[in-house]
Amino acid sequence: MHVLRHEPVARLQFHPGFVAACILAGGSVLLYSMPHLLSFPCVIKTLSGFSCPSCGSSRAISAVLRADIAAAIAYNPLFVLALSVAAIMSLAAGYQLISGRRLRIMLSPTAQKALRALLLTLLLGQLVWRLFSPI
Repeated sequence: MHVLRHEPVARLQFHPGFVAACILAGGSVLLYSMPHLLSFPCVIKTLSGFSCPSCGSSRAISAVLRADIAAAIAYNPLFVLALSVAAIMSLAAGYQLISGRRLRIMLSPTAQKALRALLLTLLLGQLVWRLFSPI
């Protein structure tokens, strides 16, 4: 069970969403203006011959910048999920900046364990999917 709470905070207090927003904005501008930066080979795949869980991330970024979300999900669904979480964190940071109140999601210990198990399962599933995926 989760509970949303609004906590009053100073306007310029650090929020992880600010970092996410800066990385998303700066990375988008950089990669959109210089797409050749995404053309480097995967070090793990080059050395071992096996795909790692992050293989396809650069192609997914390129697809997101072209607004081709279906292709981005095909390249690396877990990375697209991570980008979505970063975008939500950015929105929460904007909310904090505008309202002066920090939005926090409080999870029970059981929900925290379930979320950790889900994330671990997604990561392992991504690894298995990347090992056998031709993309």
